[in-house]
Amino acid sequence: MPPLDPHVVWSPASYADIGPHVFPMEKFRGVIERLKAEDGLRTWIEPAPATREELLRVHTPEYLADLDGAVHTPRTRMSELPISRPIVEFFVLAAGG
Repeated sequence: MPPLDPHVVWSPASYADIGPHVFPMEKFRGVIERLKAEDGLRTWIEPAPATREELLRVHTPEYLADLDGAVHTPRTRMSELPISRPIVEFFVLAAGG
């Protein structure tokens, strides 16, 4: 049986500056670059951002409004990351993937 082609979900937009944090956001690009170099990866599936309807399946409208406005509220204070437009956009893209 021939090997299956891997399906990799990635976007060049898979990055947001999260400031000083233990999580290295550069790892997403690094993984793709290594797959390209070692495995000859030439194609990947580029995700679309999650739709509002999809996000509402797991979040309240109020929480999403807080994220849309990139504001800290009692609902968003539990986040270990700062709330900023680029960070919110990154996670909406990741959720779509």
